[in-house]
Amino acid sequence: MAKKRLFITVGTYTTAISAALIEQLNEPNCENYLVSIAPTFYENVDEHIKMEAQQLGIFKQVLFYYDFCLPKSNFNNEKKHILSFNFQKFKEATGKIDFDEIYSVYIHGAANYLFNQYPNATLYFMEDGIATYLKMDNAEIINKRAKKIYTINYFNKIKPFITLYEKVQTETIDRKKLRAVFEKLSKNIDFRLEKKEKSIIFCAQNLSINPQVISYQNELNLYKKNIQNLLNKGYCVYFKDHPKTPNLFYKNLKQELPDSNFIGLKNYSILPVEILIPILKPFAIVSMFSSALFTVPQIYDVPAFTFFAENIKLNNIAFELGSLLVASYIPPIDSIKKDIFETQNIFDSFFEKTPPINQQAIYLIKIIDQFKMFISRSEFNRIKKLFQKSHKFLLKEANLPQEVINIYQNQSYFDFIIFYLDSFTQQYQNYIKKRQQKSEPITAKEIIKNGLTLLTKLIL
Repeated sequence: MAKKRLFITVGTYTTAISAALIEQLNEPNCENYLVSIAPTFYENVDEHIKMEAQQLGIFKQVLFYYDFCLPKSNFNNEKKHILSFNFQKFKEATGKIDFDEIYSVYIHGAANYLFNQYPNATLYFMEDGIATYLKMDNAEIINKRAKKIYTINYFNKIKPFITLYEKVQTETIDRKKLRAVFEKLSKNIDFRLEKKEKSIIFCAQNLSINPQVISYQNELNLYKKNIQNLLNKGYCVYFKDHPKTPNLFYKNLKQELPDSNFIGLKNYSILPVEILIPILKPFAIVSMFSSALFTVPQIYDVPAFTFFAENIKLNNIAFELGSLLVASYIPPIDSIKKDIFETQNIFDSFFEKTPPINQQAIYLIKIIDQFKMFISRSEFNRIKKLFQKSHKFLLKEANLPQEVINIYQNQSYFDFIIFYLDSFTQQYQNYIKKRQQKSEPITAKEIIKNGLTLLTKLIL
């Protein structure tokens, strides 16, 4: 009897991940079912996924989570659409199958709800971009049920939270198999735009969809500035809007950048950039902190460069942490030169010098960033240099017990900072407020000592 496997994905990219994983598992006596939980505001996402699944020819049935949710007006609210999901109708649509295995993305509430309806199925997880390497909302579920986590394991350096999932084995998805999937899908794209040499794909984000994070105008200005610099260096720039917000920026940008070498990808923005790489054969890609900055170099050996919103605070912890992660492994856009070969060497050199994530102290630096609002610029810069110079020295200055120092030195900073940052920041703000009310001076050493002590209390 054939094994029944359900793959829960969130769009075309993770559907391709599923296809590569099916090839890697190499189990012929299996029936594979696909359910997409891609939000309905993705433009024609259901048509793209149906077409993708048909081209791959490996899924017995393709279903869409939101086809089983009523009413549709509730789709913008995750709790509401989970409550409105009609599991009985979903099960009837699959022929009342009790799946033996489920492979799911694991940063979406809808996916959690769906796989929890099959408590007897063996549960595996697949990654969905760099969010996999940040905070997981359902770490407890993963520890209890997951048999394995499949990740791309970028550059064999950036790995998921191994320390959080002590009982869960991780396995790397074969990048050659993943590349073969994307190349197969790209052959079926009817691409009608002009293809130019010495080109760069510029991937926009969807930050200003939430005005509290960044304004539309600030995001637009940020893109305009960096695109103009690339055009000045002689590159053709293909602009790709984020799939969630297709055609949001390009129209306004084109009015201000009428250059014939600035080309909008328009109807192709819904596609993962990984499908467009074999078609356009760009020299490089550029983005702020898109997952593509990691996936494209990993899969295709195409250079990637990042830019950051200088003097613009992204009022979202996940976005700021994502920016720090990218800045640690991807060279800045200013590194791009007019000469392609020189630029390639710059990317290769930058990449070779990047250490594994567990050797970095970028999240200690993130803690210090929280102090900007309380101290002078000169004092802040001095503290930040101390953190960058030697975090072991800081541990010594804090006069912490040796067993606590061992926690800092042995546990990934990536892990504990993310889990305790919000609470730590709140407590530290209260501490600073009390000191200010008493008109007591605040020195760099006191900030280091008391900050680490507060964080230690949260950990213990």
